[in-house]
Amino acid sequence: MREIKFRAWDKNSKTFITHELINGKEDAVISICGFVDLEPWQQFTGLKDKNGKEIFEGNLIAAKNYNPSVYEIKFIEGGFCATHPNLKGYPIDINHFYPSTGCEIEVIGNIYENKDLLNI
Repeated sequence: MREIKFRAWDKNSKTFITHELINGKEDAVISICGFVDLEPWQQFTGLKDKNGKEIFEGNLIAAKNYNPSVYEIKFIEGGFCATHPNLKGYPIDINHFYPSTGCEIEVIGNIYENKDLLNI
């Protein structure tokens, strides 16, 4: 069973807030003055990239041997998918990028800080 984790982008501080911080885990001390303006919560896919980095919704991944080579991770109709604005047809099920398929993926950014990587 995969670990359930969430994060949300704070528009004001331009950083991710994680569920660990909200729940007071990781010995974190949070001081927030004013309102927190969060984007929708994003869920951990249960997968890690070739470097062991956790893959969340909103991450941008580079996929070796795929065209286009950069995708955004989304949760669509009950499953995690890789999408690209120029991709015609259905999104790609994220399990197609699993190491057992021979595909190597790497988290290269996120939709808030690196949207330009999608080349749109």
